[in-house]
Amino acid sequence: MNVAEKVAAFRRNKRRFFAWHAGVLLTLCCLALLCLTGGADALMAFPAWARWLAFLALVVVGVGIVTRLWVLPCLRFDGRAAVREMEQGNPELGQMVRTSLQVGAAADFDRTGFSPALVQALHEQVGGRLAKVRPERLIPWRRVRRLGMACIPLVLAVLCAVILWADFRLAARRVLLPAAQLYFTCVTATSDVTQFERGDTVGVDATLTGRSVRKATLHLREQGSGTWETAEMTGSDATHFSGAITGRENSFEFFVTAGDGRSRIKTVRFVDPPVVRLVQARVNYPAYTGIAAQVTENRDVVAVEGSTVEFRFELNHALRRGRLRLGDDNIPVELSGAAALATWRVVSGDREFYLDGADADGLLLGKLAYTVRGLEDRVPRVEIIEPPEDVETTRNGVVLVRVRARDDFGLAQIGVVLRVDGTEFQLGDRRFDGELTFSAEQTVTLRLEGYPVSETTVNQVYAYARDRGPDTARRGVSEFRNIFIRSSKPPARSAPTGEVKVDEEMVRKQLENLRKLDEVIKEQRRAVSTAFRMQAEKARDPAATKAEAQREAELSKRVEDVREDLPELAAAEAKTALTRAAEQMQSASEDLQSQKVTPALKNEEAALASTLEAQRELQRQVNAAAQQQQQQEQQQSAQAEAKNAKSAARQEDLDALAKEAARLAQEEQQIGSEVAAASPQPPRRGQDAPAATPQAPPAAAPSLSQNLEDPEDPDSLAKTDKTSDSRLPEAAAERAAAQALTPRQEQAVSDAAELQKGVDAAAAATPLARSRMQDAAKAMQDAASDLAAQRMPEASGALDAAEQKLAQVAEHLRGLAESSPVAVLEQARAQAERAASELQPQGKGEEMASGSAPSPVPAGEPSGQKGSKPSPSGTPSEVRSPPSMERAAQGAETIADWLDRLQSRSDKGLEALQNHLAKARAETGLEQLPADVRSSQSLRGEGQTEQAVLAQKSAAERFERLATALDKAKQRLVQGQVERLAAAEAEARQLKQQLDSGQQQAAVKSPASKAAAAPASGQGAQKETTARLQDLAEELKDLNDAELAQLGNRLMEQVGPQNQRGKSAAGKVIPKEVSTKTLTPAVQRLQTMIDEIVQREMLLNRDERVPDKYTRLVDSYFKALSDDIRE
Repeated sequence: MNVAEKVAAFRRNKRRFFAWHAGVLLTLCCLALLCLTGGADALMAFPAWARWLAFLALVVVGVGIVTRLWVLPCLRFDGRAAVREMEQGNPELGQMVRTSLQVGAAADFDRTGFSPALVQALHEQVGGRLAKVRPERLIPWRRVRRLGMACIPLVLAVLCAVILWADFRLAARRVLLPAAQLYFTCVTATSDVTQFERGDTVGVDATLTGRSVRKATLHLREQGSGTWETAEMTGSDATHFSGAITGRENSFEFFVTAGDGRSRIKTVRFVDPPVVRLVQARVNYPAYTGIAAQVTENRDVVAVEGSTVEFRFELNHALRRGRLRLGDDNIPVELSGAAALATWRVVSGDREFYLDGADADGLLLGKLAYTVRGLEDRVPRVEIIEPPEDVETTRNGVVLVRVRARDDFGLAQIGVVLRVDGTEFQLGDRRFDGELTFSAEQTVTLRLEGYPVSETTVNQVYAYARDRGPDTARRGVSEFRNIFIRSSKPPARSAPTGEVKVDEEMVRKQLENLRKLDEVIKEQRRAVSTAFRMQAEKARDPAATKAEAQREAELSKRVEDVREDLPELAAAEAKTALTRAAEQMQSASEDLQSQKVTPALKNEEAALASTLEAQRELQRQVNAAAQQQQQQEQQQSAQAEAKNAKSAARQEDLDALAKEAARLAQEEQQIGSEVAAASPQPPRRGQDAPAATPQAPPAAAPSLSQNLEDPEDPDSLAKTDKTSDSRLPEAAAERAAAQALTPRQEQAVSDAAELQKGVDAAAAATPLARSRMQDAAKAMQDAASDLAAQRMPEASGALDAAEQKLAQVAEHLRGLAESSPVAVLEQARAQAERAASELQPQGKGEEMASGSAPSPVPAGEPSGQKGSKPSPSGTPSEVRSPPSMERAAQGAETIADWLDRLQSRSDKGLEALQNHLAKARAETGLEQLPADVRSSQSLRGEGQTEQAVLAQKSAAERFERLATALDKAKQRLVQGQVERLAAAEAEARQLKQQLDSGQQQAAVKSPASKAAAAPASGQGAQKETTARLQDLAEELKDLNDAELAQLGNRLMEQVGPQNQRGKSAAGKVIPKEVSTKTLTPAVQRLQTMIDEIVQREMLLNRDERVPDKYTRLVDSYFKALSDDIRE
């Protein structure tokens, strides 16, 4: 390398030093300045101008350092400066480097004038000396390294601050980007509406992120104005603030500031469409009602059919055009300034109406729906108070009949009639010609000896009443009360003929057929009563008539099933009568399908007579077979065990059916939730609808067809197209949801059909359980039909109903499947308490004195109208809803069904319990309780609120008494069960001790045996050990426990003669395995069962003392345990 190259390399290294020195110093200064300004901004939140100053300071410092330490030094450091610095750094070189560069190369002889040899020698001498020195050592790289080492802590500090301190990270961005809208507190402001009307309140919500602040300020001004008004906003927490803007009648702009943050400016527009301010309805009632005209301002108008309603609408300003939409009808409207007038004649049913129109500016009148409820002038409501149910008496008996009739607009006549095989006998008749009577009673004493009644005739009593309406031929009738004539002669004991073979299976089948036939007769009596009422009241409800036709067809099928199930040896007269009854029921069903009530009633009565004839024949054959059955003791025991095994199998079937019903209920709930999620919610209007009055149900959501305008109006057509377009996405979503859920619902309906077949086939299921399962399956089928038709609101309601019915069926079947009487009583008690709570009064208005009499209805005012005005004497302000009342009534039916099953059991030791339950049912009137609950609901629907409240409170008290009685019965049963288990445990323990000690004769019984067994005599003689073991085995099998029954059978087999060793009876030895394999597990199982009962029923709270009634039992039990341990 020559001298020139050496100097050029030194210049490059020096310039590199300038660059590094400037870069490191620039980094150090900028980081320090950034830390200073960023930290200050994070702590003090600089305004924009301060951030600009900081940014400019960074720029100035950076430019100054780069210019001062890099650009200018590089420009000044030329070749001469490099040589001079090299010579100064190496004094031994002197001026040789400069001279060498001046003389140039040897080839430049002509230009320089120096001798080439001299130049060459000089270059060699300088090159030799330069080779011994290092010019790079003249560059102060150590200064750069020191500055770099000083930068490292600062860089680390900045990195830590950026990573760990969010405010510093934002502050650094704010300093580096001063023009960016970066705030420590970010504000997002929104309004709940984009436009508002007069009198509306506009809500403003501000959401803060970043640095928390204590307050937020709302800035607003009228649109186009330059003055901003401020208001403090209310904060729910440090991140959410809200404010309300009221009293504005112009469009306005607003933004929100909080801390150093500010939201964007937003605009809310003001519109002033026409609005209905007041609606008045003048109701002119028909003359025969005697009610004066009334004026109401309620949004729900209630009037009897035939009334005339005059509507008057007052608006905020006049309309250019308008009409009254009432259902699907358009009623002309008379426009008078800011008012609109219309008149309409009321018809039966609910009609939704609203005023439709537009003002001079073309703004449409907001839809505000109202309801007109046309009350049907129903026939009088008639009921038989006494007797409360069907009566059984003799041909010479006397029956007291007391009836009550009520009507909304006055009674004209009331009477009582006796029907004997369709022939009517007038028992009493009372007319009200001049007086206005809304409620009346009549009492008649029926002496049967004067009428052609017998054991085989169909005897029925009913009451009727007519109102003051124009149709005098129509009347209301009550339900039938059947009078059964009891024979005064004892049944003849007749032996069966030689060709009839009576066995247990035939008797069982006949009893089952009789049970089914009894259910059919009960349903047929109800059908006859319904058809008679439809004929008397001239009902014209095709849906109700077709429903009765369907039920009659189902009864015909059930009668055919009973006839087919009759054994071959059954009486031919019964088969013939059942065939005739099925044909007559089918004919009645066809007549009802054709809306021919009168011939249908005749066929139904004939079918009832035929089924009664078949019932008498089957009962006669069953009685004859029962008199002939004589079986041996061993056969009875075997049949009882077989019956228990079949009963256990039926219980398992019911358990499985209950689980399936619960699964289907959950499936219906899930489908219902998805339907509800897919159904769109109705849009909210500017004004909330006021609460509906008790008389009128809430108005149905308006359909798209109700929003259609006049088809000839172009503006209306444009509005209709826009409305339809806006509904397309929601309708598509509904269709997609319906198509997706329909297969699931159809599968659920199929599963419900299988479940219904299982319930119908289960011998342990009751008619009530089958009926409820049928209702649940029908509700599921309705839901499937609604989903298939894409009727989402109806499908949602049907799914809810199906879910509730299936849950009720599951609970009902679980109660029927329960084998433990204690568990059945506990479930019944819980059901009674739940029903009592359903019937408890909810408002202060229902807390009336039990002795207060209902206030009379004023003359000229129908009872159906009383509920529209508050009563000054304290009419109930809050009442139970009809669903809760119906749940209470169904709960009573469920309890009765469970208790019927419990009282029909023939288990050992249940006689006292069954007698106690029968007494409790009689005292509380359990069989009549569902009808009483529904009667109170009917009274409330008829406007007789005080009577309904009294009836409701009476039913609640009866439920509470029933719950108390069931709880006492359960406690008695538990006490008896514990005593029985304790006696068996003491006997097993003593026998085990005797066998272990090798004794064959029992000594004196242990204290536990004395306390538990409580012998009737004081003699100390005991049974032989073998006999006592056999008695213990029988006791173990009777304790209703599978494990104990298995141990009892094993013990009975072990102590048999074939398993005992010895030559004589006195010398026989009981096998040793009796103690180890039978008595030991029996004692352990008995102790476990006693502990479970004591812990579950007696010692729920260990901190409380033992109840007095269990003190003796518990003391004797633990004393026996201590005696055994001591022995």
